[in-house]
Amino acid sequence: MQLMEPYLYRYHHLVCDNYFKSPALCSTLFDKDTYMTGTVRVYRKEMPKSLKNLKLQRGESLVKQSGPIMALSYGDRKTVTFMSTLSQPNVIATQNARRVEIQIPAVNCMYNQKMGGVDLSDKSLELYDPDIRSNKMWKRILFNLLLRVICRSHTTNQLFKAK
Repeated sequence: MQLMEPYLYRYHHLVCDNYFKSPALCSTLFDKDTYMTGTVRVYRKEMPKSLKNLKLQRGESLVKQSGPIMALSYGDRKTVTFMSTLSQPNVIATQNARRVEIQIPAVNCMYNQKMGGVDLSDKSLELYDPDIRSNKMWKRILFNLLLRVICRSHTTNQLFKAK
């Protein structure tokens, strides 16, 4: 919360990943005139019980609202749950990678626009994750850092080739 101090009471919009997201934090920030949007883990405290163990088909969604906080579960390859104090449960038309028109929640589109860089980095690391099973945490951290360096150098190399 200390990092947000300069931005409180200014109607800014914070977009974050599920590691930082909780209904209590959303409520606290909304009381301080700051909006928050992001993915959320369904097993967090104060999350609606109906969103837990939910299996949605591709394109289906379920919305729960409590005051200014909206929780939306959306079925894609797997079920993704978003929480927002700014967005409404609107559905917008967009095209997927195969140029097929699909309907997705507006909160999903906004999250993808704002969180693009961080999520793309994690996505590219996940492809090459060696899944090291060790009791030594330093080994996991070392391999994660090495993978980040390799992925970063590869993208930088491709940027220079494009010029």
